[in-house]
Amino acid sequence: MTPLPPKRKAAMLLMSLDPASAAELIKIAGAELVTELAAELASLETDPDGRRGAAAATVREFLELLRRGRNQPKGLADFKGLLESALGADQSQQIMAKAQRMAAARDPFSSLRDIEPPQLVEALAGESPQVVGMVLAELPSSRSAAALGLLPDAIRPEVVKAMASGDSASSEVRLRIATAVQQRLKQKPAAQSTAGRTDRLRRVALLLRAQPPKQRQPLIDSLSQQDADMAKQVNDLMVIWEDVGQVVDRSLQEALRVVDTRKLALALVGCDERTAEKIRRNISERARASLDEEKSLLSSPGPEDAQEGRTSLLEALRGINGESGLRFEED
Repeated sequence: MTPLPPKRKAAMLLMSLDPASAAELIKIAGAELVTELAAELASLETDPDGRRGAAAATVREFLELLRRGRNQPKGLADFKGLLESALGADQSQQIMAKAQRMAAARDPFSSLRDIEPPQLVEALAGESPQVVGMVLAELPSSRSAAALGLLPDAIRPEVVKAMASGDSASSEVRLRIATAVQQRLKQKPAAQSTAGRTDRLRRVALLLRAQPPKQRQPLIDSLSQQDADMAKQVNDLMVIWEDVGQVVDRSLQEALRVVDTRKLALALVGCDERTAEKIRRNISERARASLDEEKSLLSSPGPEDAQEGRTSLLEALRGINGESGLRFEED
């Protein structure tokens, strides 16, 4: 078992005492030492290292045997109460604030380990693969794997490479990156809520999509009477761009026949190779030639232009889904 640092042992011993005795010790310990002990307790509460956690649990169990029933403060919140009773509210707040900064400097990514992967990936948007890899390497393996799967295909290999290389960064750089991600998360509560709502509605949409149109439509109509906006979102989420590659050829061919060639050219801007190839494979040779000509005439199309084109194809697919039901290769 890895030996615990002396100050960590002292912090845990302090918390094993009854509140009155602990408060007396705090009075004579000095602000600097008390701050370091508070930082140790803050680190213990966010410590993801199983070895240190097991060691802490072992020591606490031993102290519990020695105490045999004494009242014990349970963690950082109780320590704050001890500080206030021993040193007063103002000084205790200063000490705790400094302790939290010290704990953050030791483990800058502790507050990010409980963030849901979709929210974390959104907060990392625009960062280099090296930065993303650094953050993901600090997460529990299950969350790291989930976040990796949500990254754009273009940067995922580089992120994996960064995680595997294990290039070390200075503590200042690590703290700056972690702080920047935390600030982004704080600034986007509405976006996080929207992402969670979309995920829920998508799950509902997939359940409804699996139903025959005659059984599905009454459910959509009932939902529309209660919340028309929600009903439209659910209806749209039954078929999204990521589904196009899974639509069976016959259904896709039917939809492609009614999509304007220029809109289809826009839809393929920035499109992944697999989906683009499936679309090209399901139109005639003459239509492919027209599509290539339209693509050559496009002048610096942006993301909004591409979305406009994709919406045209999605609307055609959604129409087929509402009338007769789409078939997907995974079905």
